[in-house]
Amino acid sequence: MDCNQSNRLNSKPKGDGTSPSDNPSELTDRLNSLAADILLSDLRRFGNEPSQEQEAALRLVLSTYTDIALNGVEGRFAVPLNTGLGKTRSVVAWLTAVNRLGLDHSPTEGVGVSVMVSAGKVEALCQLKRDLIDAGIPERKVGLVHSYKHNTETAEAYLCGNSGLPSGYASEPCNEDYTDRPFLLLTHQMIKGKSGVARFNVHRERPRSLVIWDESLLSSDTFAFEDDRVRASRAWLQEMDRVKSPERDEALEYLRTACETIRKEMSQQQADPERKPRSFKLGSLSGEDIEKYKSALVGGQGGFGSGEQAELLCDLLDVSQDELRVLANVEQGGGVITFRVSVPRELRNIVVLDASFPIRELAQLDPSIKQIDIPSNIVSYETVTVYQLDYPSGRNTMEKEFSKKRGQNKVSREVIEVLKSIPESEAVLIFTFKGRGRLDYRKLLERDLESAGIDIEATVEANGVLRPRVNFLSWGQETSLNAYSFCSNVILCGILQRSHIDIGGAIVGQTGDLLRPVTNSEIREVVQSEIAHAAYQALSRGSSRVLRTGQASPMKVWLLHPFKENLRGRLEVVLPGVRWTEWKGKHLLSKSAQRKATEKTPRVVQTIRSYLDSLPSAVTSVSTRKMKAELGLVDCSSDTFSRSLKRAVEGSDWTLCGRTVVKTFVHFFGPATGYHRPDFREPSGS
Repeated sequence: MDCNQSNRLNSKPKGDGTSPSDNPSELTDRLNSLAADILLSDLRRFGNEPSQEQEAALRLVLSTYTDIALNGVEGRFAVPLNTGLGKTRSVVAWLTAVNRLGLDHSPTEGVGVSVMVSAGKVEALCQLKRDLIDAGIPERKVGLVHSYKHNTETAEAYLCGNSGLPSGYASEPCNEDYTDRPFLLLTHQMIKGKSGVARFNVHRERPRSLVIWDESLLSSDTFAFEDDRVRASRAWLQEMDRVKSPERDEALEYLRTACETIRKEMSQQQADPERKPRSFKLGSLSGEDIEKYKSALVGGQGGFGSGEQAELLCDLLDVSQDELRVLANVEQGGGVITFRVSVPRELRNIVVLDASFPIRELAQLDPSIKQIDIPSNIVSYETVTVYQLDYPSGRNTMEKEFSKKRGQNKVSREVIEVLKSIPESEAVLIFTFKGRGRLDYRKLLERDLESAGIDIEATVEANGVLRPRVNFLSWGQETSLNAYSFCSNVILCGILQRSHIDIGGAIVGQTGDLLRPVTNSEIREVVQSEIAHAAYQALSRGSSRVLRTGQASPMKVWLLHPFKENLRGRLEVVLPGVRWTEWKGKHLLSKSAQRKATEKTPRVVQTIRSYLDSLPSAVTSVSTRKMKAELGLVDCSSDTFSRSLKRAVEGSDWTLCGRTVVKTFVHFFGPATGYHRPDFREPSGS
């Protein structure tokens, strides 16, 4: 959309921030020109030399802010600028220009331009506040709202680089008098909270002129309950029914009835896939009843604690009074879904700074959001190389590998191979899943790296500052952060993936239609676009976000994901010119390698059987290493050889004992000389 010229000429000025002598068109030009000068100067000061295309795109972004704040334009506009192009600095520059021109205060009306900036991370907002103050905006004009704790000494230590911030702490304090401050910074969750928009989108009794939303705008909170988890919860309820109390009995009876209602709805939909979706409600409860039942489930005498089943049932109680719908016959299992609009449609004056918008189908499903017309090839990523291993990347696969004994985790072994190939002067950023239960992915990976002789405490010099060579982030931290741009290597140990029922709920939530038809093919497409979004945001934390005249800084990326799901095609939309090559793992077999191994297995099985049959009768054991050497199978992968060997000895006179193949009678009874295997124990009393 081109909201610069046509909207500016055809919309009426709001009058906020202008004096009677000001010409609206002249004021618009002054604001846009000053903001652009500040922004371009800032980018050059940070070592980013903008190209003509980048400068034109940024001027369009600044004019979009101005048209909404001053010229009466209304709407939700997505800005699909790549990471590192200056979206965040555009906010600083434009607000600085508003402050310098005095547009945040009208001499005639006492109120002028007021702006709300929303981001996903509290610390990103703390840094933005410091940037605004450093740019010359008085602290009294910048409000920061969050629910984190603040300690002056802790914050100073963090800002000096002497320590990290403890969980739940912010480096800047929350401002209680935020309604009087024209520039308000707060998290998405604050706006989405109860009465969030009504509380925060007001400055001196007027709606704020503009909302700037950093990252994707998902306007609804969705709730999805997988059918198998609901059924498991019903069984869990029966098991837990032995501890009695009046509140517990009421809660359990209500949930039994609710689960039965859900089961009937699922059965009817599964029996007739062509049946139109319908909404339904669970039994009526008051807000007081819901809180009482939740308390009976997780706390107090006889409570179940904060386990997974208790949390699921509490979540179900939270939406028990909403309209619900089942999604049956969904791949990976169906379930119950609903949504609540968290960013009301009435909040129309929003600019969404979303680098992922071109590839994130979920964000595009909101009909109220229009994409402004910015070229996709402003940046060339020909200096970025992605190495992809054709292998599953989901949490289940990673959990299987990271649950293995020390030294057997093939993902760790592949990461070790990559790290050993990277010069010690280059920094690496590794993404892992968050820990679950006793499975701490980062700690396990650190242990494996140290065992392989990799110094995880080593440092590298970046712009004259010593930085850690090996850095870790977990999924959930892939957005907003720019503190790892010194890392020229990024490794994704798996990629965050959402379940099909969760995506089904998100689709109806983003479109605002609970009964909207949702197909498996649409869910699959959105699932893959969410994977691409997560991968793009993660690799954008590295050095590729640092630009030089339209060129991304060199960076290498290693990731696992099946070729057939076309992650490459999706990422090339936002990474034009990126180089892509196959990562041939030494320990994880790619899909093609697995197919070749499967085809090769029968031949190897027959080769081993013939070898064992040809051995002299006096030979009662042979090592697997010797066997591979004599058969010329040294280049055969360990997986293929191991699989073939197991099949070869099935039903034969041989058995596998560790790394040795022995005659069956020797394995059980020892040779005639009286020799016994080390782990053989004589019966007691012998």
